[in-house]
Amino acid sequence: MMPRALLLLIALLPAACASEPSNLFDTLKPTEGPHVELHYLGNGGWIMRRGPDRIATAPFVSNPHGLTLMFPGGPNKALIDEVVPPMRDVGIILIGHGHYDHAMDLPYVATTKAPTAKIYGSTTVVNTLAAVPALDGRLREIKAADAASGTRPGQWVTNETGRIRFMPLTSTHAPHFLGLKLIPWWTVDEKQTKLPCCPYWWKEGQTYAFLIDFLDAGGNVEFRVYYQDAASKPGFGILPELEGRDKAPVDVAILCVAAFNQVDNNPEHILDSVKPRRVVGGHWEDFFFQSYSARPFRPAFGTSLETFHRRARAVSPSRPIHLPEPGTKLLVPIETRR
Repeated sequence: MMPRALLLLIALLPAACASEPSNLFDTLKPTEGPHVELHYLGNGGWIMRRGPDRIATAPFVSNPHGLTLMFPGGPNKALIDEVVPPMRDVGIILIGHGHYDHAMDLPYVATTKAPTAKIYGSTTVVNTLAAVPALDGRLREIKAADAASGTRPGQWVTNETGRIRFMPLTSTHAPHFLGLKLIPWWTVDEKQTKLPCCPYWWKEGQTYAFLIDFLDAGGNVEFRVYYQDAASKPGFGILPELEGRDKAPVDVAILCVAAFNQVDNNPEHILDSVKPRRVVGGHWEDFFFQSYSARPFRPAFGTSLETFHRRARAVSPSRPIHLPEPGTKLLVPIETRR
């Protein structure tokens, strides 16, 4: 494993001179009409809100970087207190996979910011977080049989109010660099009594994407989000075949930009499947070699924002493509269903 860790450090070096974000991406004008607010925390972290209805994904802002990945350490609690807003009305937090940049901040966030939220993730995520007594009774395992696989639908999970639901989609995690995964991709098959000692040792486990619906009072889809926190291989993380009221257009596809070019036909294969009204790039900034507070944000190492934009535009020529900076909000209008 050590050769991969050394290769990770070598790969990080070019990040120091990475280009700044491209100005090719579309802006989104403020709206006062019905909308869904997408608050980008950074990395895979989003808070999605329609009126009083909120759901969150993988809140993470600590950004340990460089050699600190290999040494004991945990969440930057002072930074979390500063930049992550209160989420007491968030009932569900979705974790797509178990790496540190998705799960490491969660124990502190879940106990101080979102004290009533249920946390949904893979067996690896649940077994890793079982080491946190404060999360006892709040962890929900996503089993393979309950997730959509290819075109086969999975099970919907609905929040307590009946106004938000999600379906996990079986997905994969792209290599980090030169076709290699540089952070452990293994599973955690037993409940843990201690959290990983170092950021590097948070293991990936099964990766999931998610289909997230905001429902109207009659249970119909009012706004649909496709969300992924890792670029996937063709045939994975795609939409299943849905019927009846479940068959609805995707309003926003949130795609992982980091390492998008480490898998074939990406983001083309996802956009061909999802056909969203809008494309939003997330998890694009340099979380390996740049602190959350540093400005301007740089793209993740080996990631060309211009290339991502060009390839996404080729598939979705008339659809807006947005790239929000961490800490910003997109107010996406709720469009009339046909």
